[in-house]
Amino acid sequence: VCKDVVNEPAMNQLGGLFIFRVIKYFNDRCPKNKFMNSIIKKPSAWIPIAIPLIFFAYLVICISIFGIVRNEDEGTAAHLFQLWLVFEPLAVGFFAVKWLPRAPKQVLFILALQIVAALLPMSIVFSLKL
Repeated sequence: VCKDVVNEPAMNQLGGLFIFRVIKYFNDRCPKNKFMNSIIKKPSAWIPIAIPLIFFAYLVICISIFGIVRNEDEGTAAHLFQLWLVFEPLAVGFFAVKWLPRAPKQVLFILALQIVAALLPMSIVFSLKL
């Protein structure tokens, strides 16, 4: 079993994010995936996963506290979301172009995580027509 796949101090510094626990779970069962561990530590891999999860948490908290509110002025949150909508495909595309030729099997798993993470906040915003 891989002991050095996701080092515990780094996971504790990040607050034990759910995504790192999922990756650790799969890496512990597949000792050949040491290369995936080095890929997920790259900012081009984890930033496109972390930012949508932060937006998702922000949306859930705001909707649970304030409810669904529609204002004339979109506000800062809407503008940040619009900027993220432009940034996310570029970040995922950069990751795919850089890492897919080097390790296609390992990168496909991370790309799937990035796409699923990106669909979470988009689904809330578009389904509630915010």
